[in-house]
Amino acid sequence: MSLALASFFGPGLYGNRTASGITLKPSTIGVAHRSLPFGTRVRFEYMGRTLTTEVIDRGPAEWTGKEWDLTEAAFKQLAPLSIGVIEVNATILGTAATLGGEAEYAVARSAAGGNVELGEIGEKYGTNAKAVGSMVAALGAGWWLYRKKADAGIMYLALLVMSSLIYNWAQLKANFSN
Repeated sequence: MSLALASFFGPGLYGNRTASGITLKPSTIGVAHRSLPFGTRVRFEYMGRTLTTEVIDRGPAEWTGKEWDLTEAAFKQLAPLSIGVIEVNATILGTAATLGGEAEYAVARSAAGGNVELGEIGEKYGTNAKAVGSMVAALGAGWWLYRKKADAGIMYLALLVMSSLIYNWAQLKANFSN
């Protein structure tokens, strides 16, 4: 548990996508952090109130001196908006990887211009690992889109991504049979 400053974001940004790909709405409960993986669960405590939520966005800017940026709905569960900035006790409960959700954010990271770390596996461990990494990323992408009930255009793109799964499976099979 650590003490840190937290503010809120949301007004003026509703309808936009967060860095993890979630469409921000007035009812969205989440938090922004500069470096924790998307999906990391964090418990906040302030003046006897407690909130557990996930990292869904990036921020706040380092120069602000704040560690956390809660969505407006999340901030309201801890304090009145009129306060603006609060000092919270924050406890990191687990990263997305330890909680089983990291693959769901692969497409969102890619769409937001971030890197899908699974692609880096191939650079370190060769073609076989790269093929496995691509397959896991493709499966994660498909599952994420399915759970988010994506529109037809996005699902078409998902089919293109999934086709790489078939190609990479054939490549992996050929590499292991040599």
